[in-house]
Amino acid sequence: MIEIKCRGADSLPLDTIEEFQGNLKKRSKKDIELIITSIKKYGFSFPFFVWNGDGHNRCLDGHGRIQALSEMRRRGENLPLFPVAYIEAENEEEAKQKLLRLNSMYGSMTKDSVLGFVGEMEIDRSELQLPSGSLDLEEKDGEIEGDIPFTEYLGEENNYIVLKFSTDIDWINAQTIFGLKSVKAFSTKKDEDNTAGFLKAGVGRVLDGVEAIRLIQEAGR
Repeated sequence: MIEIKCRGADSLPLDTIEEFQGNLKKRSKKDIELIITSIKKYGFSFPFFVWNGDGHNRCLDGHGRIQALSEMRRRGENLPLFPVAYIEAENEEEAKQKLLRLNSMYGSMTKDSVLGFVGEMEIDRSELQLPSGSLDLEEKDGEIEGDIPFTEYLGEENNYIVLKFSTDIDWINAQTIFGLKSVKAFSTKKDEDNTAGFLKAGVGRVLDGVEAIRLIQEAGR
């Protein structure tokens, strides 16, 4: 049973609400499944935005839900009437102009802004499709912090050496000796997506020198 969790100016059967955006936005099967999951979990929570200036109920906002609800019906779900909000427009051109603005992003979300909004709330990232990079939230349990905080310059209070490993065997041995674990890294190449990140062993690790010497000595015994 689909729960209705919002109110509108009217309620209409799904079949009386016509898609209006054509091929403006493409949705995959995964996208539709995410919408179905959302409707099952939180109910139908937002009215359809409809323009009916030409005698037809043209959908300005809610095309993905039309597809998801049609699929739910195909699977045997009984559909109730759905709340709609009527949007005024002088003609079809103005209605399309408003549809484009509904689909425009006036602003952006970042990882920090999402974290600030979410706070302590638990979210399932697999259910959401927010802008690229904004859901790459740090997983505290999976990250390994270095012994020395990251810095963009080398402070005079510390001395450093950098170890380079030219072969995979040497690198694997180093990971074993120093106990290096996988951490999140980001591509620095100009033409690659540098928001999603990937896992790589040892990136950005700074080890305490005395501890590193102890580990090397123990490995040589």
